[in-house]
Amino acid sequence: MAADIVARIDLPALFSQGEPATSEFLESLVRFETMRQHASDSELAEAASDAEIAFGVALSNAQRLGIDFLPERSRDEARRASKVARLTKEGTTEGERLAAWAQVRRIIDDIPEIDLPRQIEN
Repeated sequence: MAADIVARIDLPALFSQGEPATSEFLESLVRFETMRQHASDSELAEAASDAEIAFGVALSNAQRLGIDFLPERSRDEARRASKVARLTKEGTTEGERLAAWAQVRRIIDDIPEIDLPRQIEN
């Protein structure tokens, strides 16, 4: 999901470490990764379950907040970027997808709360 451009725009709270539900999810992932080398299978299963639940909570929270998570000054531009971002997936030609990506980058560069990868994935 981290590479999904539309999700990164439409669900900014899911990618914000400052959002408590997202922070808890990220902490649960770190706990799981830290345990991987020394924990029993049941401990790993419990940590994985905790991470899955935390992700569900973070995702639900981000879906509830949507673009309204962003400062009001950034919301219209984020909505515009979201529409254009769909062309990065749906464009019929590579040129169309790359042009859409360039336009999304220009729009998003003015919204510091949204962090996108520097390149589009095919």
